[in-house]
Amino acid sequence: MAWTLAPAVRAIFDETNARWPNRNKASDGTLGDQAHASRTSDHNPNSRGVVMAGDITNDPANGVDCNTIAEAIKDDPRVKYIIWNRRIYNPSISRTWRTYTGSNPHDKHLHLSVTDAGSNDTRPWLTATDPGGFGTMDDKKILEEFANVTKREGALLDALVDKITEQAQKHNTAARERDAKLFALLERIEAKLP
Repeated sequence: MAWTLAPAVRAIFDETNARWPNRNKASDGTLGDQAHASRTSDHNPNSRGVVMAGDITNDPANGVDCNTIAEAIKDDPRVKYIIWNRRIYNPSISRTWRTYTGSNPHDKHLHLSVTDAGSNDTRPWLTATDPGGFGTMDDKKILEEFANVTKREGALLDALVDKITEQAQKHNTAARERDAKLFALLERIEAKLP
């Protein structure tokens, strides 16, 4: 049977690959193998030929920490359920993590199944809530951007200090000129006094 991956699942793969291009993909998966085909699984194409699940390899050394990802996406309305590291999160049953006792402990990859209603939603998964430092950039880029912002703020602050100093100097010069005129006036007045 011809099959396609649910756009929402494709979106998390695309986002993960873009954020961490050097990540390990050894345990990534979409279409189920023969073992999956023999049972009900979101890795099998549904009646429309759509695979509604994906597995993302845990690779903390290259930025892909499935603990953080699981927490980041668990409350997304597209989530049907998540299995990760001997736990399952299924919001239609409970909004808490429960023990998962399936034959595969899912300790090398995170399993994500999406709902029918959310299957075509391609909004970003990891940038919506930004927990654990997620955003649109990896940590190095975030630090570089912070440095750039700091430089820009420093330049703006320097410009502001220069402007204030210039204004103070103008004010001081004007004050000295005013004071000199006042002293000159007072000297003329004193000179006319008996």
